[in-house]
Amino acid sequence: MSSLDATLAVGGPNLIYGEGWDVAPLLFAVALLILMRWARIPLRAPAILAASAAGLLLDLLTDANHVSLLTTLSLLTLVFGIVALRRTPAH
Repeated sequence: MSSLDATLAVGGPNLIYGEGWDVAPLLFAVALLILMRWARIPLRAPAILAASAAGLLLDLLTDANHVSLLTTLSLLTLVFGIVALRRTPAH
């Protein structure tokens, strides 16, 4: 097997049982919605569905590439901060 482990994680440790539901896709989706609101992107049904799908996809990609949740959220905050600055009206 190569050094890149291509298997995708589908569950995380639970505080009580050891195996359980992975909360990271939900955290990514909520973070995306908050960041979209901060960047003044209208939150309609398609945007909410896209954020949910993107949260799941981000979780799968970060698990496969061994990128931490904090690193990914920091990068998302930086990107949406730039979007928010670009969408700010000129005075």
